[in-house]
Amino acid sequence: MLGPADDVDAAWAHTTAADEPALRAEYADTARFLVEQRLTGPEVSVEAVVHEGEVGFTNITAKLVQDTGHPVETGHTVPADLPAATADALREAIARLAAAVGFRSGVLHSEWILVDGVPHLVECAGRLPGGGITILIDLTYDTDILANLLRVLTGEGPVGPLTARRGSAVRFLIARPGVVESVTGAERAEAAPGVAELHLSVAPGATVRTTVSSWERAGLVVTTGADAAEAGRRAEHALSLIDIRTAGGER
Repeated sequence: MLGPADDVDAAWAHTTAADEPALRAEYADTARFLVEQRLTGPEVSVEAVVHEGEVGFTNITAKLVQDTGHPVETGHTVPADLPAATADALREAIARLAAAVGFRSGVLHSEWILVDGVPHLVECAGRLPGGGITILIDLTYDTDILANLLRVLTGEGPVGPLTARRGSAVRFLIARPGVVESVTGAERAEAAPGVAELHLSVAPGATVRTTVSSWERAGLVVTTGADAAEAGRRAEHALSLIDIRTAGGER
């Protein structure tokens, strides 16, 4: 993201030189880049199971992102705690989106920024969401989102609204750049209240780079709670128990 004081030429040079073969499809022509207006506000995603053009089960995920020029997601919480009017506006928006693109059957994942409560579409795709959101949906609604996807794709029928049974959250570990000297606290974190899963992607000797994409995150913790707020607090607590030390200083 660019602000008023940022160097546009330097940002363009960085963008066009980016080499992410795992993310970029191979094209014969030079890659092109889309520049959009910068929006400021809470970020959410909407996951909808669509059957023959009709939107059924819908979930809204609250997102946390880094406050940097690289707004990498640092956490997700399900279900998002939003005013009823905002949640309704998002459900109406996903229905309009499905109709506008002619989406027939599958999971429609979309990401939005709320500006003064008004949803603005960032991106969408006909796929399951990433970032642990599928795990959160299954935990929150006592469902199986992959089975729901297969149900509508095979024409077995729609998947109707589901009731949230609890809250769930994922928080991602962001480590200080450098060579990892030690990783401690994982066992304590795994035993903390509400922890359902914990994964570390770094170990002593690994090199941690500045977090400019999800590939640089150092791990994650998934928690549940009586509601979304409790799940979020539990995730933050478990995260605080893990200490990743890198050469040059502490995290």
